[in-house]
Amino acid sequence: MSLISWKIFCFGACSISMIIINRACALEFPYVCILLLLQNLVSTLVLLVKNRTFDVSVAINWLPCTILFCCNLISSLQSLVFINVPTFTVLRNTQPLLSVLMGAMFMEHSTQADSVFYLASMLLGALVYCSDDLFFDASGYAWALLHITSMTCYTILIKSKFSSMKITVDEMAFYNNLLSLPFLFLLSITQMVYSQETVFRDIVECTNRLQCIGTITLSCTCGVLISVAAFHCQKVVSATTFLCLNNFSKIPAVVLSCYLFNENISSKSAHGMIISIISAFFYAYSTKESSPPLMAMIQTLLILSCLVYTLPTANSFIDSIISNTRP
Repeated sequence: MSLISWKIFCFGACSISMIIINRACALEFPYVCILLLLQNLVSTLVLLVKNRTFDVSVAINWLPCTILFCCNLISSLQSLVFINVPTFTVLRNTQPLLSVLMGAMFMEHSTQADSVFYLASMLLGALVYCSDDLFFDASGYAWALLHITSMTCYTILIKSKFSSMKITVDEMAFYNNLLSLPFLFLLSITQMVYSQETVFRDIVECTNRLQCIGTITLSCTCGVLISVAAFHCQKVVSATTFLCLNNFSKIPAVVLSCYLFNENISSKSAHGMIISIISAFFYAYSTKESSPPLMAMIQTLLILSCLVYTLPTANSFIDSIISNTRP
């Protein structure tokens, strides 16, 4: 295996593992702020080896990004406490749609016609999935919506900061993790004070279970590995390949989560999820390259396949009208 292939494989493996481990952590130890405090503390210590200088002016300028970064992490993990990986994946796939809308409203960015087509397909897939979600939870959906919004704002802000501050990816990761520690510490203390008996009891119980300790340790390790793997992967592949790889890795993550956590979904939801993931893959490709006609044909067939669910409803509606109009 070549060095480039190895880096791509490592990023894909880390990306899949992070989703699975975060879901396991949410089930084993649902205290998101405490868990993130541990993860970011480990990441900060590792990144400190490369970044031993601290610039106060850079830190102050980067602080708004860190706040959105914390909101992004907290809402992501908190949503996985209430909803499963397939639902989180489908909802998160709608993030580019919000990003395009906000970009058009505030930054006057234009979007290609084929990209709009794939964005609409992503939304359709999400609607089909959610219409038959077997484990619907309003709290999980609300946290996922907050995650999508904060991630979109964070992405837009990062682009402006990159051009004005000339900050490197390593420095971005370092300041994000370091500056997030005070916020996460205060939130962890607040959470512990608010539910004192429950938190301390669960912490003691977790320390007595090897599975809980192992899961949290894996989450801290994987958090560091994915930041390093993502950086190295971005250096050897194009932006389009990186986006497509990131979307493709969601497929084995969903399959593994269904197997490991017994997260069953209906055939209708599975259909919607397939449309959502493929649309996200095609959208990532179309943002940098012109879409081949075959991609548009496949996407059109997927959209038309949704008629399987709409036609029975339409037929029953027509039959009810006919029966009511008969003399």
